[in-house]
Amino acid sequence: MFMILLSTGINTLQAQISSPTNEITKRQTVKRARVDPAGFVSLPDGYKIFHTKGRNIDAWFGYIESADGKFRIDYGAGMVGSLFSKYKKKVKWSKVEQTSKSPIKFGLVRIKKKDVLVARTGWIEFSAPIKQKSDEDAFMEIVRSYSREL
Repeated sequence: MFMILLSTGINTLQAQISSPTNEITKRQTVKRARVDPAGFVSLPDGYKIFHTKGRNIDAWFGYIESADGKFRIDYGAGMVGSLFSKYKKKVKWSKVEQTSKSPIKFGLVRIKKKDVLVARTGWIEFSAPIKQKSDEDAFMEIVRSYSREL
């Protein structure tokens, strides 16, 4: 059974996976949230997305927040500057990861005495201060889920 629910920019796909005996063995909820006019990310349970600074013609901004509010990923899409360029001399490391969708440039940047993970793919850039390993894991999972649908 597949059910798609649409609500204010967030698509929720609820899949029930059955065993050969038709008993429900696992229920998984995947939330797809719009981050720009044609791009979406998948959010872990409890995460929320907020759009900020209005919707402009050439730039979109917002943030993704964990259920407990302790972890936040900022994003900017469109005609926006890059943290990789702005803090070029403060990049500790960077790498490009090729995904089936498009390449993603990841990096760790030192900004105001904080380690900030930055990722750029296409015209969108994500950033988040990293305090613990679970923050890094959530950041990578969300960024890797980004897809464009035109």
